[in-house]
Order: sequence, then structure tokens, then C-alpha cells
Amino acid sequence: VLSNGKIFKMLGYKVSFIGLKKDFATKNYEVLMLKTGTFKIWHLNYPSTKLEWFFYLVRISTILQIIKKNFPEPPLAIIAYNYPAIALIRLRIYCKKYNIKLIGDCTEWYIASGGLFYRMFKKLDTSLRMRLIQKRLDGLIVISSFLYNYYKPYVKNIVKLPPLIDKKDDSFSINPNSS
Repeated sequence: VLSNGKIFKMLGYKVSFIGLKKDFATKNYEVLMLKTGTFKIWHLNYPSTKLEWFFYLVRISTILQIIKKNFPEPPLAIIAYNYPAIALIRLRIYCKKYNIKLIGDCTEWYIASGGLFYRMFKKLDTSLRMRLIQKRLDGLIVISSFLYNYYKPYVKNIVKLPPLIDKKDDSFSINPNSS
């Protein structure tokens, strides 16, 4: 995601990130983006209760508040990275209303693990997103030939982009002295 953002910035677009903040990797990206001044980032609190998870999966109000408060003009496009199905439907409706392109960044077709209820819900969410919603987006960034071939008949604007790493970024360098 960070590398895609760098590509869009090199192409002349203003790029910002909105996402959940939870783990070490997120902190590393935040430090990198803040120290280089590359991107603006807004964090949503990582859901910790079932009710918070439910709202995360269905609501887009926090994202809309960030957009309305920080962008004087609607963005040209929103790229949704493996975004939950119901929230993605709602984001699509919002984007259509304001003539914003909605692009899916699709990296994998998840197979759920965990308890029975979680697996059933995750399978429903993933199937809805992968089989129906993403086929109706303005564009897709996919990671594999399988996903490219699967979506090509349905999505006019699709690009296969493998995982990218910026070799100049020290966050990804390997220190031979570390164990």
C-alpha cells in the first residue's frame, strides 16, 4: 500500500492514508511517513469489542468526516484496500454521488479461520466483496494473474501490480548484524 502511494505521488497525485492502527507494522509505516513528510495519515481506532467491529464493518461515517474536514474538494479517487463488504457498498454509493472514482486494491481471497460464527461471517463478507461488489467498482488493482483474469471480464480499469518494495527505504533493509 505504501509503495502504491509512492507511485501515485510520483505521478503527481496528492496521496493520503486512512486506516486502522494496531500493530508494529502500522507504527513503522507511520514513522516512515511522518519522518519523510511523504503522506498525510489518519488513524481509526482498531476495534476491540464486537460492537466496535460491527460498526467498522458497516459504517463509513468516520471516513466521511475525515474527507469532509480535510479536503476542500472531493478527492479524485478513493482506493479501498481489502475493505469490508457492507462498508464498501456504502462507500460506493457515496463515491457515485460525488463523482469520486472508487478503486479496489485486492491482494488476496481470504479463507477465514477462528470460531464457527467468525468463519461464517468472514466467508460471507469476503464472498460478497470478491464475487459481487468489486466487480462493480470503477477500477481494481490486483496482485496476481488469477485475480486479474477473474475480474477482467467485469472491470474496465484493472491493473495487475505485484507487491512492491522501495529499495531506498531503510525500513525494509536487512541488517546482517541483527539476529
